Amino acid sequence: MNTFKIVLDKYIIKRMLEIEHVQINPERRNTMYVITCYLSYLAISIALTIWVARTLHKNGRLFLVDAFHGNGELADSVNHLLVVGFYLINVGYIAMALKPPTPSPTPAKS
Repeated sequence: MNTFKIVLDKYIIKRMLEIEHVQINPERRNTMYVITCYLSYLAISIALTIWVARTLHKNGRLFLVDAFHGNGELADSVNHLLVVGFYLINVGYIAMALKPPTPSPTPAKS
């Protein structure tokens, strides 16, 4: 049973290293594809975040005024805080998603 686990682990690690090797292979210029993918993800994510935040800010005011029983100043203040929080959460998630993959440890030769 323990031998099977070692073989399985070596197979998984080998597959991970093959994927990483393809991504950083300078002969095939795949690194450029990864950078292009990251930049396009960044542009699309930021554009969608801005669009959703503006939509929530515009349409959320009416809901908040009703929720706060007509207190417009409080509704505007809370609406602004919610939009700022939305930006912070989304930018944080985008930054975490763009984190480069950590290299897989190489298996010890026996």
